[in-house]
Amino acid sequence: MLLEQRTGGNRPVEARTDFGSSTPPTWAMMSGSVTPTGRIVSPNLAVTVPTIVGAIQLVASSAAALPFTIYHGLGNAKEPDYKTWQYTILETYPSAASDPFQLKHDIFWDLENYGNAFILKVKDKKGIPIELQMLDPERIQIRNDDGEKRFDVKVDAGTVFKGATPNDILHIKMLPKAGARFTGTCGIKLIASRLGAELSASEWEGRFFANDATPPLVITLGEDAGPDEMREAYDSWQSVHAGPYNAGKPAIVGGGAKIEKLGFNLADAQLIEAHNFNVMDFCRAMNVPIVMFIPPHTKPASAEDEALIYSTFYLAPRLRRVESAFNSDPDFFAYNDMWCRFDQRDMIRANTLSAASANHLYVQDGTLLVDEVRADLGYDALPAMMTPEDMAKNPGKIPQITPVGGAPNDAAFNATLATAVDKTDDSTSSTKT
Repeated sequence: MLLEQRTGGNRPVEARTDFGSSTPPTWAMMSGSVTPTGRIVSPNLAVTVPTIVGAIQLVASSAAALPFTIYHGLGNAKEPDYKTWQYTILETYPSAASDPFQLKHDIFWDLENYGNAFILKVKDKKGIPIELQMLDPERIQIRNDDGEKRFDVKVDAGTVFKGATPNDILHIKMLPKAGARFTGTCGIKLIASRLGAELSASEWEGRFFANDATPPLVITLGEDAGPDEMREAYDSWQSVHAGPYNAGKPAIVGGGAKIEKLGFNLADAQLIEAHNFNVMDFCRAMNVPIVMFIPPHTKPASAEDEALIYSTFYLAPRLRRVESAFNSDPDFFAYNDMWCRFDQRDMIRANTLSAASANHLYVQDGTLLVDEVRADLGYDALPAMMTPEDMAKNPGKIPQITPVGGAPNDAAFNATLATAVDKTDDSTSSTKT
């Protein structure tokens, strides 16, 4: 299906779809990039490349696993708030068609695949969002209406809703698109030429092996062998060596017969090297760690080190981008002292020992209380201070008062215990009275 003709490399290039002439092109496909191979690389076609879909899934899934936290105030006055409607719609119930994980996953998937994510804000009569619904980027066109951003949404094949505003749709864009004020782009579109080459190479590779008429080997018999002997030798070989269950069996031939192997493998055709080179280019363009797609030749770092590098240099900028969009939206956090943030602590502390060591240091230097750490781990608060008699009756119920590694403070301990005993005596006396 011919969509248009453009010039590429001083020659006319036919821009064609890859979905057959019966399928009309989507808006995103019409704006897709034409490669020197004459192929339009659309997002739907790009994700057929394993590295691309793996990179997108890596970002989208890891980001979706991080919880949103809503805060009031700044600096020392910052406090988390889990009772706001913003927390409910972001982390409890985005809509009837989506859960919180799916909502965040779809946001990052669209950003990585299209460069733009569109979220419809369904509001109540007071103008407060009560549902968030993801919109298909292929059905939306962005236009500049006298300096104002407007969205035209294709509802169905014959209906287009024109003139939606940022009050209706929250638009998050990734990289700025050259020459466009409101539209974003992504790594996939920036490396369309490389993707076109990879897709064309894969297509050629499939056709080469599908159309290859070269047998894997040839058996040469003696000069006196006739058609009957050749047929007998062929049937005998097939019965012993053909099929997956006979793979690897040794061959024995006699009567002067010879076996010669024909053809070449993927390594001989240098296709593996070409694919690996493309994988590295795709990782650079998608801004994901190459080590996660091509194993290093040196000893790999620990899982925690890799998680820290990925979280800091690759994922964090993406998280800040989405946070900024919500924090600056007037329907969510703009113009008040509230703001949202992804909680990355669980990702950075990749193993139990590191998490325990961090909590130990926080308690020891006074950053956190023991009960705050216990609450974060899902445990109940420690019981109140007991008298010496109660401690004797309940061995093991009271943890070590002096933290491991800290110097004992007998004076502080005796003062605390004396206070507890005095309070117990006072209550006992008043009860007796």
